[in-house]
Amino acid sequence: MIERLEAALRKALEEPFARVFPGKLHPLELAADLRNAARDSRVRAADGTYVANSYVIELAADDAEQLAPISQTVTAELVAHVRSYCEAEGWESGPYVTVQLEASSEVRPGEAASRGEFAPCPQSAYLQVEAGMRPGGKYYVGEQALIGRSNSCDIVIDAPEVSRRHCMVRYHYVHYVLEDAGSANGTFVNGEQVAEARLGHGDLVEIGLVQLRFFVE
Repeated sequence: MIERLEAALRKALEEPFARVFPGKLHPLELAADLRNAARDSRVRAADGTYVANSYVIELAADDAEQLAPISQTVTAELVAHVRSYCEAEGWESGPYVTVQLEASSEVRPGEAASRGEFAPCPQSAYLQVEAGMRPGGKYYVGEQALIGRSNSCDIVIDAPEVSRRHCMVRYHYVHYVLEDAGSANGTFVNGEQVAEARLGHGDLVEIGLVQLRFFVE
């Protein structure tokens, strides 16, 4: 599995690396360091094993400067690499994985040091009304949001088909989860009734006769 992932990374990055780092730093070294950071970050929970979704690769200042012109290509390929690696291992890294390259005075030229952590929930996640209420209304979610008819809810939907405490959207390690709160009429995601379901960008949530589209900008 590692060989296949490294072959894909080598194909994408070996030539640009050879131009800026002739014989000094190789993309597979960064990838190996990144995999180690993912492995070290593992957290075992009742519903699976979660790993960091925010990574920093520290490089010597000169190396970071030389990589700057291709940094976007490098980080995009490394994000794809670490996500594929975690998926193959059965670890949950979620949809919001990031990799950043940073200069460090503590790293020697030609070497790299990676670290991973669980990033805070995306503050740009929101539910947007599509039907059943005034279209276009936005409700930002944050860390979690209780949805229902009661005024004590974070997102109030004043409709008779909606229970007082209908459902909850919360951030769980690396992704958002929607949980029904024992509602009378059920909660639906993309047309299917759910007790609990992960939410991805563009998913349609139905609560009573109200339809809300989930987005993360």
